[in-house]
Amino acid sequence: KRGEEKRAEILSFMRGAYGALSAYDVLSGPRSTHPTIGLSTVYNALATLTESGVIHRVESRKADIVCQWGGRIRHSFSQFATPAERLKNAMLLSS
Repeated sequence: KRGEEKRAEILSFMRGAYGALSAYDVLSGPRSTHPTIGLSTVYNALATLTESGVIHRVESRKADIVCQWGGRIRHSFSQFATPAERLKNAMLLSS
């Protein structure tokens, strides 16, 4: 139950932020109400939220971003890739 509460608070913080956030960025939000929250709790929450499709990992930025569709649809790689990553992926697919 405590994990769900912290996860909800992390998600709420991320929804109020703009763009992709690193785990350290995310940690700064909930610490105001949960001063003992640790980085491992943030990583666990991010993993759970990613598995459920509520947030997405942006590997090129080592960050996570909230899904604007709330995990209700599947996304393509190109929606989260940088232009260089899209080009590299296109080259791999054409070879």
